[in-house]
Amino acid sequence: MRRGFSIFGVLILVAVVVGVVVLATVALLFVHITDLTSHLKECHCECNGKKATGPVMEIGTFTFSAINIDNAVGRVIIKEGQGKVLSNVPVEVTNRNGTLIILCHNCAEYEEPVIIIESTNISKLVLGNVLGKLIVDVNVDKVNFENILGEVRISSARKVVVENVLGELDVKVLESFEAENVLGEVNVVIPKNAKPEISVSRIIGKFNNNAGNEGNFTVRIKVQKLIGKLTVEK
Repeated sequence: MRRGFSIFGVLILVAVVVGVVVLATVALLFVHITDLTSHLKECHCECNGKKATGPVMEIGTFTFSAINIDNAVGRVIIKEGQGKVLSNVPVEVTNRNGTLIILCHNCAEYEEPVIIIESTNISKLVLGNVLGKLIVDVNVDKVNFENILGEVRISSARKVVVENVLGELDVKVLESFEAENVLGEVNVVIPKNAKPEISVSRIIGKFNNNAGNEGNFTVRIKVQKLIGKLTVEK
C-alpha cells in the first residue's frame, strides 16, 4: 500500500510540475504579447476617426540592397521591380548607404494604408512595429523582424529571425529559421531536397513535421515560447 501510494504521489508531483511550467510559459508569452499589442495599437486608441486614402502613387525610385521598415500599419508589399516605392499615405523614405529606411508614423490615421516596394534581390530586410499584413515576394538573404501583429508571408529567404509576433507566419526558408514569443500559427516551408533539423521548446499547441527526415542538406529550425501551431513542410 505504501508503494502504491508513493507512485501515486510521484504522479501528482509530476502533474503539478508540468502545470507550473505550462502556466509560466503562458504567463511569459502573455506579458510579451500584451506589451506588443498595446504598443502597436496605441496610435489607434488616440485616433477618433480615419482619414480617407487617395490612390497609390509613386514616391520615388531608389537604388538599394537592404530595407528597414518601422511603424507601419496596413499592407506592406515587397515585390519584383526596379526600385520604386509607392504608397497611398504619407511615408518617410530615406536611402542611407544602400539601405532603404521607411517610416510611417501616421499610417494609423488613414483607412487601408498601403506601402509597396519594388526590388529584385534583397540582402537584408528588417521590420519592427508592424500592424497589418506583410507580403514579401522577392528573394531575401536575411530577414529580421519583431513586434508584428497580423499576417506575414515570405516567399523565399535564406535566414529568418522573428520575435514577438501575434498572428500568422508563412515562410519559405533555405538555411535557417528562428522564432521566439509567438502567439498564433507558424508554417515553415523548406526546399524539396532539404531535411529539417528542428529544435522546439515551450510550445503549447500542435507541432507537425510533414517534411520528413531525408534530404541532401539541412535547414535548421528553432522555435521557443509558442502558443498555437507549428508546421514544417516541403
